[in-house]
Amino acid sequence: MKDKDLLKRGAIFLTSPPDAIPFADWYLKPVAEVSLLLRNVLSLQRAGWKDIWVIAPQSLCHGEERARLERALEDPRVRVQTTFADVGDWELWSDAGNKTALFHGSDLHDKGDLMKIQKLPDEQLPSDYQMISMGAEQLREFAESLQFPAGVSEGGEGTVLAFRRPDSELRSFSDFASTEEAMLQACGLSNDSFGDRLVTRHVSRFLTRRILKTSASPNEITLWSLVIGMASALCFLQGGYWGGLTGALLLQISAWVDCVDGEVARLKFMESKIGGELDILCDNIVHVSIFFCMGMGLYFETQNDWYRTFGALAVMGNLLSFSILSSGIIEQKSKASASTSSAPSSSKKPEDELANRDFTYFLLIFALLGQTHLFIGLTAIGANVFAAYLIYSRWKASKDASQA
Repeated sequence: MKDKDLLKRGAIFLTSPPDAIPFADWYLKPVAEVSLLLRNVLSLQRAGWKDIWVIAPQSLCHGEERARLERALEDPRVRVQTTFADVGDWELWSDAGNKTALFHGSDLHDKGDLMKIQKLPDEQLPSDYQMISMGAEQLREFAESLQFPAGVSEGGEGTVLAFRRPDSELRSFSDFASTEEAMLQACGLSNDSFGDRLVTRHVSRFLTRRILKTSASPNEITLWSLVIGMASALCFLQGGYWGGLTGALLLQISAWVDCVDGEVARLKFMESKIGGELDILCDNIVHVSIFFCMGMGLYFETQNDWYRTFGALAVMGNLLSFSILSSGIIEQKSKASASTSSAPSSSKKPEDELANRDFTYFLLIFALLGQTHLFIGLTAIGANVFAAYLIYSRWKASKDASQA
């Protein structure tokens, strides 16, 4: 691809709202607590555009209406250059040196699809998008009619490529609610486990719907999960049937809340490397505390040294695995978050297994049956077998690389 063909500039055309709705009210209406305009700008930003223009008819968007939209883009999550322009100034916003990608402002655009569009023609146009090439003549007609170009073309020599995603166009305020629900249903990760898909995500989405309306940040939600998880560990330390069952129930709640932080982060564009690291660190603090306290609780209850040993072995295996895979877990979560597919990942990696929450359901079953002593014994063996497998895999990969 030649440099001049790169879609270096992204532009969003704000069409006239339906039903005589005030201009700013329409584009500042939130979808999952992020306004329509801001959500599309952030999606373009996440897809890689560093020069984003907001195009609006001067006759509809001026004075206080425009000022409200400009203030919305002063959000700290916007880290790229954003410029407002009148649609009539097409010679200004259609970059003559590089092709400009023009998007319909009432369509809700997906980051994954936008990343493919930016790489055209090396990537294929997403199936739910339409594209038309616009040269100077088409741009003049567009500026006069204020109608987003219709039709489909394979591109051309025009300086602007206009993209529509008709199936995602918001046509009334009621569409905002249905779109938000669809986004909630799709906010899982591509590497979610069987238990996540069967149960956990249904519970976490119920919680996310309510927490989205609050000011709670993803990192605060992570700390909630940590506190609940540590309360679970203290229950296991008490020993006995009810201590084990209460601990297992609290751990399950902690695991559900642990899903919410990522869902809120993805829906509100609040993902961060620090947040991912905090999430993984808190998960492992909880797991290590659970195994240690379970072993010690059983020891205090029975005075059997084997349970203390099992607890120590489970902690050792978990820490060893975490030390080997910690950086990979964060990378895998980032990739899974970026995936636009809700289908299970076809290839599971060790990082996925260590981050798997399904063991909490098995622990709950063992606790209900009063068999937590069997669980800690199996965990002591399984955690160390998994750690040994990781060590062998790393050694073999290093050996193969040195011989290549």
